[in-house]
Amino acid sequence: MGAKRVSEVKQELVGVPAPYGFESPASWISRAALSQGIRVRELLKFFGLSRATDFDMDLSHKKSLIIAELCGFSAERFAFSTRMFSSLRSIDQSGSNFLFPFRDKCSRYRYCPCCLQQQRVKHFPLHWRFKPWRYCPIHDCL
Repeated sequence: MGAKRVSEVKQELVGVPAPYGFESPASWISRAALSQGIRVRELLKFFGLSRATDFDMDLSHKKSLIIAELCGFSAERFAFSTRMFSSLRSIDQSGSNFLFPFRDKCSRYRYCPCCLQQQRVKHFPLHWRFKPWRYCPIHDCL
């Protein structure tokens, strides 16, 4: 049996945290990069993705399969967010009507400080990206 080329060997990252069920993909990519001790753009490049686009809006089911395989977890971890943003793209291609703008290569969020404080592992749920989200029903606050 011949030796395989480096490009033919499956590369898998070690110790990458799986996304939470309702976590924004952009939030997860930041946590994943931090877990590897690298910058977000380096991780996106490893995945074959561009930093110039909104990761939430750009994450397709096909891309989520590749990313999940490279990270060693099930693509089902991205199921909710891929469905959510796929549906959003069908009515608003760029997401600009419903999402806070993607500027300076960063996703923008509105968040509840009480919810964020209570999280064991800090992350941004995807509903925090939506412009209409102004009120936290859990903490009865803006």
